[in-house]
Amino acid sequence: LVPKYYECTKLNAAAERERTATVDQVNRLYQFSDEMTKSFERRIIINDQCDEFEQRRVNFKQFILDNMTKMRRQDYAFKESKRIQELGQIELSRIRQAIEKALKR
Repeated sequence: LVPKYYECTKLNAAAERERTATVDQVNRLYQFSDEMTKSFERRIIINDQCDEFEQRRVNFKQFILDNMTKMRRQDYAFKESKRIQELGQIELSRIRQAIEKALKR
C-alpha cells in the first residue's frame, strides 16, 4: 500500500505539470498570435510597396511610350523636311536651267 500523503503529492505534481503545460501552451499561442500579427503587418507593407512599384512601372512604361511617340514624330518631321528641301533644290535647279536657257536666246 502507498501512503496517503504520497498519493496527494503525486496528484499535486500531476496537477502542477498540467498547469505548467497549459501555461506553456497559452504562452506559445500568444507568441504565435504575435508572429501572425507581425507577419500580417509585413504583408500589408510589402503589398503596399508592390502596388507602389507597379504604379511606378506603369508610369515609366507610359513615359517611354510617350518619348517613343515623340521621337517618331520628330523623325517623321525631320524626314519630311529633308524631302521637301530636296524637292526645293530640284525645283531651284530647274528654274536655274530655265533662266539659263532664256538668257541664251
